[in-house]
Amino acid sequence: MEKRGYPRIPSSLYVKILHKGEMFSGIATNISKNGMSIRTYGMVPVSSHSKILMLLDRILEIRVTVVRALKLDNVYNELGVEISSARIDYISLIEKIMEVNYCSHSQRH
Repeated sequence: MEKRGYPRIPSSLYVKILHKGEMFSGIATNISKNGMSIRTYGMVPVSSHSKILMLLDRILEIRVTVVRALKLDNVYNELGVEISSARIDYISLIEKIMEVNYCSHSQRH
């Protein structure tokens, strides 16, 4: 069984990946306080340092290291990234999403 430092939260947040002067669009399919999984057309090598831009009410810039890069099919790739530096805004976003998920789950039971 895989152990993670923080729980993963399913998401569909639109992101941009910046790597060596190139920009790729992607969807963060799950997020946590220390990482995320991103489905994208672009491919970034494992161990690369990149930036993720999350487009919310304003742009959050997050420094990441790519820890996993998979080719899913002929079109999409999946990147697993570890967050190396995140602003408090990102941590607050994750905590709010976790709170909403917990409340909606509790109300169903």
